[in-house]
Amino acid sequence: MGAKENFIRNRVNLPTVRDSAGISQIPAGIRTRAFFSARVAEAHILDRFRQISDDYSSGRISRDEARHLLMQYARANGKDDGTDSMKNLASTARLKLILDQNAKMAHAVGEHERMYSASALKIFPYVRYHASVGSAVPRSTHQQYDGMVFDKRDPWLRTHTPPWEFGCNCQLEQITAKEAGKTPVHPMTPPDQVRVESSGFAFDPHDGFLSNASSLTPLTRKYAIDQMAEAVKKQQIGKCGVICKAPTAGAPLLTLPGLPDVQNAFAKMQSAARAELLAAGLNPNNLPDDYQQINNAFAVGQRYHLPKAIAANAPSQAIVVGQCDKFISDAAGITPCDIVLERGNKWNGILHLWRDHKDIFADSKRAAELLQKTIGNPDCRVVVGLEKVYLGTSHAAPRFECLKRVVVHNSQERIYCVMTYDERSKTLKLVSWHNEDDSYGDEQWSLQ
Repeated sequence: MGAKENFIRNRVNLPTVRDSAGISQIPAGIRTRAFFSARVAEAHILDRFRQISDDYSSGRISRDEARHLLMQYARANGKDDGTDSMKNLASTARLKLILDQNAKMAHAVGEHERMYSASALKIFPYVRYHASVGSAVPRSTHQQYDGMVFDKRDPWLRTHTPPWEFGCNCQLEQITAKEAGKTPVHPMTPPDQVRVESSGFAFDPHDGFLSNASSLTPLTRKYAIDQMAEAVKKQQIGKCGVICKAPTAGAPLLTLPGLPDVQNAFAKMQSAARAELLAAGLNPNNLPDDYQQINNAFAVGQRYHLPKAIAANAPSQAIVVGQCDKFISDAAGITPCDIVLERGNKWNGILHLWRDHKDIFADSKRAAELLQKTIGNPDCRVVVGLEKVYLGTSHAAPRFECLKRVVVHNSQERIYCVMTYDERSKTLKLVSWHNEDDSYGDEQWSLQ
């Protein structure tokens, strides 16, 4: 698989409520490795737009067919205000921009791999700039570079390799040293003098590769997510959820070897849990859908502490539910590992579940079924939630990390399973699993 195909495949979807100006504040490398569109926070819309855009970028469908499919989906989901404005997601101009810019970026990554191979650098060490190829109205800001020759090592190309602005139709032609000799080569630009000239758009095809590699190693999903996590840790972007796999259909359910142990564990806690719910004035057989409403039925001092009667029957050792399937590990960029249910703390496991999802304890069969329908269902959406967290103080300096939550979302039955990935133990720790509508995910994942 070449760099272009890896780029198309391994980018992540980034839901956001930001407009174009707000998006321009996101580091350029992060934008390159993500698929997004201004003010599109709904996961299902971003999923569908990404699928159609990728099909067009890969040459599987025509531009007209792709635009028609995008317009259909936008209109079917109330995203057409009837205007020709770029703010209208269903407008022809907006859809052409989405399709063309993503296709041009993917093409540029593929060209970058070809032009910067060891053999190409040796034979063709220079490029000639061709401005606004085929454009009816060439831009003066681009036209000024037409015919100029640059050394491929010139840092200037890091911000001026097409497409370096929305709608850019410029091209680079590889040339030999002999061909370059006929035209003065532009002096190398000092790195500290390189500037982004575009109005809000910035693109460097080198960001479609691993920056820490000695050679051009194509983009991986792990690298894309790790770079996003680093940006969250450094507060370059805020809390967000990157969609790594869209929902599919038709896959058989997986076998989870530890699922009977989970059901047995909840069966042992069930009687005590139902007694606690009854004592709080709730009907265990007909609990409210809103977990906060359930919590509010308990006295403040009782909401967040696991009652002794339940704790006495809670599992004393971690339950290995099973190993995460490739549909999770490949999507989230992690090594295949065990999924475990621990007694936990206020952040995960049994203790967290009682704090926020007491309804799970009322029905042991349902507790197992929801897990089967999420981590045991390869058709689910996979999201990695990223959030900066405080770890404490070391040598008088605060320490922060980016917490990764892997979310498996059954969009058909509206079930979410949330896990945290523990880097040290290389395990996925179950946090919670519960029913919520689509707005829950959209709100949790959208970059504000």
